[in-house]
Amino acid sequence: MNSEEMNEKIAALDGLGGKNIPYLGWFWRTVDFDAQTCYLGVCENEDGDPYYIGFMENNKWGYDVILCDEEAFTDLKQKITTALKTDNEEDFIIVQQTMQNMKEEKQ
Repeated sequence: MNSEEMNEKIAALDGLGGKNIPYLGWFWRTVDFDAQTCYLGVCENEDGDPYYIGFMENNKWGYDVILCDEEAFTDLKQKITTALKTDNEEDFIIVQQTMQNMKEEKQ
């Protein structure tokens, strides 16, 4: 599945009223899934601990970001592709858990 197809499917899922693939913002913005790495946005609680991590192609809120390196992004893209192909809730939960566990050092 190429980047364009992934973005179309994710945007269509979002239109059904949920964020199956975590992102920050009011609507899905196109992600370059052909890239080797990406940055993810990090929302933090009052103690500075990350509580929500998601794609964030427009950081107008000034949130911190983490680098999803090549190995991690390749793994994440595979999990997203699987979830989009199967449309299985358990596969989307795996994607969500994977992203929420990416608590690397903030950039």
